[in-house]
Amino acid sequence: MTDCLKNPKLIEKDENYQVHHVKYNGVLYQNAVLPWTRAMAKGAMPYLQGVYILVVMQNCSYFTTLVNIIPKLGAVLLTTMPSLETFNKGAHPYLHASANPIWIVHDNTLDLSAYQNDPNHLFTVISEQEFIALLLRRDMDQNMNEDPVSAVSVQDVFV
Repeated sequence: MTDCLKNPKLIEKDENYQVHHVKYNGVLYQNAVLPWTRAMAKGAMPYLQGVYILVVMQNCSYFTTLVNIIPKLGAVLLTTMPSLETFNKGAHPYLHASANPIWIVHDNTLDLSAYQNDPNHLFTVISEQEFIALLLRRDMDQNMNEDPVSAVSVQDVFV
């Protein structure tokens, strides 16, 4: 911005100032930023719509960032483990049809095998590195059912 203020002709070359690729955990994510920008500009469905996220980490230095970004991406940030009766069995987030609606983001310090092997298929256990990589890849698996199952039976619980 300061370069453009000094020389207005640089505005025409704004492409040189944009971030396109992101390197995270030794992996280069090609064109990781532009799809997010386009989706926000077009008012696309929020990427994590229908996802309920519970963060369970012993130490998370960027927890404030997560608290701010998760709702902006359309997910509901849970402060406690929800009552399982609140959720409908067979529900999946619309843009993540292969995932279950309650995502437990963890740092590999707790035993979450009970949630990984949940017979009701309500939980998706994902490490913080996998979660960040998912956001950078912007993977989508759209639910193509004509009548998708809502994740929760009572919406007022999370408002």
